[in-house]
Amino acid sequence: MASSINASTTAGVVTTADTSGVLALQTAGTTAISIDASQAVTLTGAITPSQTAGIVGTTTNNNANAGSVGEVVSSSVAVGSAVSLTTAATATSGKTITSISLTAGDWDVFGIVGINMAATTNFTASAGGINTVADTLNSLYEEETRFSYGAGGFVPNNVFSFAFPTTRVSIASTTTYYLIGYASFTISTATAFGRITARRIR
Repeated sequence: MASSINASTTAGVVTTADTSGVLALQTAGTTAISIDASQAVTLTGAITPSQTAGIVGTTTNNNANAGSVGEVVSSSVAVGSAVSLTTAATATSGKTITSISLTAGDWDVFGIVGINMAATTNFTASAGGINTVADTLNSLYEEETRFSYGAGGFVPNNVFSFAFPTTRVSIASTTTYYLIGYASFTISTATAFGRITARRIR
């Protein structure tokens, strides 16, 4: 039960004095809403906003707090700092480009992988995506972007980049997600760069 509250109403404004520092509103003996001394609000039931007005979003260029819906975590490596690739020995032999650490929750993870090469580098395959294992491409093809160029290979003679599918990540504890680049090539050299971004959905 909530502690006793002294309340007064003036011009439509209710002021309260609660010695415990917590204001609790109850229905049928169960606390439905509580407001603590820091003004944090806890609701035990569903929140049903107006179907047209909805929940108001930010109106300026700020960021959601850590732990809040809308939180963004991101890491990138520029083309000028690309990491060296070695030709893949297996279908999942990749290279970590960068990584992010996500706390427990429900996230959407997305990003882009770029490959930079010498003028004569001949590719038979390239790919990119995320994984919880460093230097290893995810074995789930539907969660990555992969290209196969056939036995004759492909000589792009330039930088190329591609996005990988947005993946839902639902985790119970802090987990590291790696951005992985992959290439099977001959003749010369290749490097990988890119960006991995996650947004807390709920």
